[in-house]
Amino acid sequence: MSLKRLFSSPPWTLALLGTMTLMVPAAASAHTTEICWRDSGGVTTFYAGTYHTETTQPTGKIILDEFGYPFSGLIQASQLPADVQCWKCPNNTQPVAFYQTFTSAFSSSSHAITFDATTAIQAPYCSFPALTFGGGSCADADFDGTCNEVDSCPLDAANDGDQDGKCANVDNCPNDYNPAQTDANGNGQGDVCEGIVCGNGIVQGSEQCDDGNKAGGDGCSAICTLESLDADNDGIPDTNDNCKAVANADQANNDGDATGDACDADDDNDSVVDTSDNCALLSNVDQADNDADHQGDICDNDDDNDGVADGHDNCAVTSNSSQSDIDSDGQGDVCDGDDDSDGLLDAADNCPSTPNDQADLDGDGAGDACDADDDNDGTPDTTDNCSTVPNDQSDLDTDSLGDACDADDDNDAIADSSDNCARMANTDQSNLDGDAQGDVCDADDDNDTLLDASDNCPVLSNKDQLNTDDDGQGNACDSDDDNDTVGDASDNCALVENADQANTDNDSLGDVCDPDLDGDTVQNALDNCAAVANADQWDMDFDGQGDVCDGDMDGDGVSNRSDNCTTTTNATQNDLDRDGQGDVCDADMDGDTVDNGNDNCAVIVNADQANNDSDGQGDVCDADDDNDGVSDAGDNCSFVANSSQSNFDGDTQGDTCDADDDNDGVGDTADICAVTVLGSPFIDPATGCSLAQLCPCAGPRGSSVAWKNHGQYVSCVAQSSQSLVKLALMTEAQKSEATSTAGQSSCGGR
Repeated sequence: MSLKRLFSSPPWTLALLGTMTLMVPAAASAHTTEICWRDSGGVTTFYAGTYHTETTQPTGKIILDEFGYPFSGLIQASQLPADVQCWKCPNNTQPVAFYQTFTSAFSSSSHAITFDATTAIQAPYCSFPALTFGGGSCADADFDGTCNEVDSCPLDAANDGDQDGKCANVDNCPNDYNPAQTDANGNGQGDVCEGIVCGNGIVQGSEQCDDGNKAGGDGCSAICTLESLDADNDGIPDTNDNCKAVANADQANNDGDATGDACDADDDNDSVVDTSDNCALLSNVDQADNDADHQGDICDNDDDNDGVADGHDNCAVTSNSSQSDIDSDGQGDVCDGDDDSDGLLDAADNCPSTPNDQADLDGDGAGDACDADDDNDGTPDTTDNCSTVPNDQSDLDTDSLGDACDADDDNDAIADSSDNCARMANTDQSNLDGDAQGDVCDADDDNDTLLDASDNCPVLSNKDQLNTDDDGQGNACDSDDDNDTVGDASDNCALVENADQANTDNDSLGDVCDPDLDGDTVQNALDNCAAVANADQWDMDFDGQGDVCDGDMDGDGVSNRSDNCTTTTNATQNDLDRDGQGDVCDADMDGDTVDNGNDNCAVIVNADQANNDSDGQGDVCDADDDNDGVSDAGDNCSFVANSSQSNFDGDTQGDTCDADDDNDGVGDTADICAVTVLGSPFIDPATGCSLAQLCPCAGPRGSSVAWKNHGQYVSCVAQSSQSLVKLALMTEAQKSEATSTAGQSSCGGR
């Protein structure tokens, strides 16, 4: 297309843009000041901004890569989506009033831009640079899947749907056959469709739809035929999508208006936009926020931001993370006027946190109930041994009662006033020598002129201090001369200390003075068990200690008492079946009643000896039970050999053991189409075939012969769809869509 065909109006200047020579109008009549675009789901929407306010209808077109795209819509500047990209003329100061729009598919690349300059509104204010946009495979203005450069009708999605030889964009009746294009009244609308206006919002005559505009790519084409579009590629057709340009497969719509949450600026419809709304999903016009945490009170489960949820917070609007509530009245202390619930307000209570009668022993203003030092002696009551009597904390008997208030300082149950040793406990008041001092505080109890501290018999007079065994106890009072705690009269070694009186062989001599302790006729010096009779001197581990007294007979480092194989060395004590018998001496290590020699899994319990692949290794210890070269952990048929691991439907079961290989709900034994493409809609439960398999484009199912004609194919689709409708597997609308699609296809030689 030459540039001369693109422009026609008064004075022009010439500008060079990239490799293209563009005709640019003089600034005085150039008023398109800004270009914006948005790519979504393979569809690009353009917005051409102008500061003119007099326009009410889209006018003219934009030229992209030398192809003209008529403007099809008009929006106010305030309606421009937030996620667009824009390029603005740098010297323009006029604000944009309106944006003219159109949509098309484009390849992702750099595109040259100019305008149809038929009116001042489209004429560019400046030279626009080449811009990069697009997300499709090629330029496709009518969204029919055919690129503009090879499309016989690039602005007609139906490609001359009425088959009268005229593309819709130049056909004066685009939906009605009228090759003559007669127009008796010359109003631009052919006589056969006179009165039918596409774009007036009213479906008339042969129109399939009318959405009030003549834009393509919005579900209703420029000639008012249905489009099946999904601009945001979220699986929801634009005709049903509450956010056509923003992917939201869940169609969430918090406030139930016509706009989904993903593109709704006010999800709770409280007149506060979400970006400023402190409770975006709960209506709260007043935006109350007690803790100023930017989360409104109505949706903030912690209004005072103290880490305690309001439902459990005893002061919901006053921060108190500790939840302290001294009187347990359900009202936290920080918001309770009487914390101890004693009837006195905290401000006048001398113990606001402790219920009390206001008693104050030391008159210091702090009630005794909460005064840490009631007697004001500098020692806290918790450690004061006379809390109501000032004192230096002396406590002779350490009974926690200070001497200043203790009537019995030595705690011997004798009052100090009558105690013969008032400061030393002596309940019996014993006084051996009958003087005025009790024995516990008398320096010479036996009155033999030797002080008790140096008297080896302090309660028995013995001035000579004779002491044969030098044990500190004189003979006069010592009944055990060898000091072994055994009285001399019964001591089996009276002159040799042996407190235990051990006598292994029960003769008359204690062991410490007996040359043959165990009485086995082997002298102690030669006996390998000197204290245990063993005339045979057996020593299994040759460690010099006889077996009868050796704590580890087999010498494996494990004592006999703990050793699960006492006569066989096994330091590890391995006991697989935990039967108390170590593996080295256990004939059935795994305890499954099969002897080790015959057990096909000797160390894993398998009493049934199951062996799926008969390879001599039981299933419980065989990493490949079907012996197909694939380990059980990764085998999708672990008990049926399938080395290829083929799995058509991608579930957890391989085809060789999967009762429904294509996962269409029809078992393989009854499935005529056992390999239906996964995710195919509309599966016939009787045959397991999808609609595409019931009516293949190439010809009738099961036949190598092509369809007789296009009508036979369409009839098959219609009949099969009707059967699916009767089975409630397809709606009437889906049936109509499928039949319509079949009718527009080339199947059957159309």
